[in-house]
Amino acid sequence: MGQIDPQLATLVHALNKMVDELGSATPRMADTESIMPTAEDQIDLDQVALRRAQHIFAERRARERNMPECASLFGEPGWDMLLFLYLTTRRGEETSVSSAAYASAVPPTTALRCLRDMEKSGLVRRWPDAFDGRRTLVELTQQGLTAIERFLLQRFARDTRKPS
Repeated sequence: MGQIDPQLATLVHALNKMVDELGSATPRMADTESIMPTAEDQIDLDQVALRRAQHIFAERRARERNMPECASLFGEPGWDMLLFLYLTTRRGEETSVSSAAYASAVPPTTALRCLRDMEKSGLVRRWPDAFDGRRTLVELTQQGLTAIERFLLQRFARDTRKPS
């Protein structure tokens, strides 16, 4: 097995420290780079990341519903699409470009420009739907998936840290 990304190793260490502080019976993950987290540990981290993404996405939509007159001030179409693609990926769903664009809550031309930029950055990939020539599908690349999960887990660690 490969080595753990240094940022992920730091996050694992921080999560283990939090578990110790809380006195939880939750099993600890390996702190060393030579041992990868077990499948059981990874499932827990996956659930943490998924729940965090669901919460952030729902929070963004609620903000738009409650303040429609200034929703355009809060727009981050790229981030909205990345979150949406993360959620659909984790649910095992195929996603069309038009669905991702709709999730961004901006005009289609703006969304397509963002998708193009994300594709150039290596975060997403697009390809024609083999069954419906009118559709183009989009998904996170491994690089995109790793980046989103790293952010979500770091945010979780920050939000659950005990004040000093």
